[in-house]
Amino acid sequence: MLLWLLCSAGFAQDDEIIIEAERSVVAARAALDAEVRDLGYVSGRQSGDTSRYIHPQIWRPRVRIYDDGLMEVRTWRRTPLMLAPLMPTQPLNPDEGSPLNLNDGLGWQQGTDSTGVNANGLSASDRTTHRMEADVLLAVNDSVRAWQDAIRERERLYRVEELREKMHTTWGSAQPPEDRRAEILSMWLNTTDNDDGERVREMIEVFIDDTIQPSATPLTDEEVDAANIKRTFERALAPAAPR
Repeated sequence: MLLWLLCSAGFAQDDEIIIEAERSVVAARAALDAEVRDLGYVSGRQSGDTSRYIHPQIWRPRVRIYDDGLMEVRTWRRTPLMLAPLMPTQPLNPDEGSPLNLNDGLGWQQGTDSTGVNANGLSASDRTTHRMEADVLLAVNDSVRAWQDAIRERERLYRVEELREKMHTTWGSAQPPEDRRAEILSMWLNTTDNDDGERVREMIEVFIDDTIQPSATPLTDEEVDAANIKRTFERALAPAAPR
């Protein structure tokens, strides 16, 4: 009963950590939304896991933000203003509301489609569109990175929690002890050689020391040596002595 209470307390603490991680993702996403709106964007059509933003100045880049952490900034290669019968006309300067100088440095041009219909619109040069897109990305870069980091940490905590539950399920199963020990050691070996992998290994080693080594069927020296030979990272497994 005491063991169950301790495990339950541990899982409850982990649940609180995951909930806090979810809150961090929500807060970071809200900060990004506010920064995009500060650039003059408003919410467009929403669908599934995608949030769309449009700018009142329709030649500005469109912004899409996906729930998995991706942000897309894209400019229409041609921004239509209106369709009218073919007639001489001048587009308006988007910044000043005056007739546009077609040779100005922005690279905006008036276009006519192949059907004989005058498509009064604005076509931007590659230099202009790349500059506008870069301006948006640079303005929100820190907020995007903070949001992506929060998502990454939340996903890491989910994977850790799944692994913790898998260890308890494996050790409590009806498999022979040597098979259960082999599966736990396999989890330890199948970790990455980086900081995230090190944290996962430390969690598995705590489980080994607190649960497997005090049991009637602890790890054998041969099993520990075999695992250390197979490992692809620097630090070796050094479990607590059986007791």
